[in-house]
Amino acid sequence: MKKIYLFGIFLLFISVLFPLGCGKSKQKEASLHFKNASNAVKNQNYDEAIKEYKSSLKIMPEYTLAHFNLAYILETYKNDFDQAIVHYRKVLKLDPARYSFAHKNIGNLYYKKGEYDKAIEEYNKALKTIPNDSITHNDLGAAYLKKGQLDNALEEFKKAAKLDPIDFTPHSNMAYVYREKGMERKALEEEANANLLKSQHP
Repeated sequence: MKKIYLFGIFLLFISVLFPLGCGKSKQKEASLHFKNASNAVKNQNYDEAIKEYKSSLKIMPEYTLAHFNLAYILETYKNDFDQAIVHYRKVLKLDPARYSFAHKNIGNLYYKKGEYDKAIEEYNKALKTIPNDSITHNDLGAAYLKKGQLDNALEEFKKAAKLDPIDFTPHSNMAYVYREKGMERKALEEEANANLLKSQHP
């Protein structure tokens, strides 16, 4: 299952994402902890980064970006999926419009936890706002596949392949599904498509 890493992007918005109505002194103190966390990440000191993000959130519990970055670190470097989900959900509660894609992140975490029904639910929520995201369609297909829902999986893999014509992954996944369905000729066709794309776009 593919993964999108968004951490670097969101560090750019530190100056504009403080909660409304937050006092300047609190903003300054929370910002200091946030910057300390960012520096810790650059130095790959993730324990320190977690500590600093939590300190920032203790001062400003509605600091959306701190929740997001903390969730990312907990997910990526600590494999603490449950706490990552908590903070991603906090992000969605605080700013659902800007961070609607966080449903995808939560879906990935449920997938890793083997909770495929919940993963499917979150991927579908994500697709309401990012309907043309090929990776989310592919990941939704992977979750359906884990549930044994071959037709649903195939439909999502087809959508992913159409949205990203140079990605071999959906074709490999379609080949697997066709083979599971006993459609060997179709499986071989998709394997050939996948191999061609691999050679053209290494």
